Amino acid sequence: MPLGIRVAFALALVSAVAPAVLSAQTDTTRMAAPNSASMNATPSPSATRLALADTLLVVLHSEATVKAARKAQFDAIVKQQPQLAKVRDVFDAWADKYLTWADTRPLLAQLYARTFTDDDLRAVIAFYRTPAGQNLVAKQPEILQQAAAFGAELAAKHQPELQAMLLSRLAPASDTTR
Repeated sequence: MPLGIRVAFALALVSAVAPAVLSAQTDTTRMAAPNSASMNATPSPSATRLALADTLLVVLHSEATVKAARKAQFDAIVKQQPQLAKVRDVFDAWADKYLTWADTRPLLAQLYARTFTDDDLRAVIAFYRTPAGQNLVAKQPEILQQAAAFGAELAAKHQPELQAMLLSRLAPASDTTR
């Protein structure tokens, strides 16, 4: 597979990982990654709900979790595609510039605030403030790193199929009318 396709694929995976990781931390509901259309389609949450959502992000240590998830994903990509090791620092520089916590935090707070009720947020915050909740938060980076490695191994087993599917889709359509 050409390096350009591999890098584009890696970047697509990275841009999707942060919301997916955070949504996996709450068993209450499945959440989709926010986009401008979905964020504008629902009414704005109250200031109280936004504050609760932001509190949840703090209790979850979300900034560190997002960074750990990003690192795990980049490491898994490089493990699967060793030739990318020489540009590993580019992934970090790109993410540090464009996937900042200052930009991510309000989006995630909006996502949680639009997804959960005030009572739901209070209950989730209460759980994550318990020793068991904080234990889960503390172990999440290790779990994410292992999960990324498992995912990379599984993906590597089926990389030829992905390559064939991508090449089939990207190949110019043959003219069958002649």
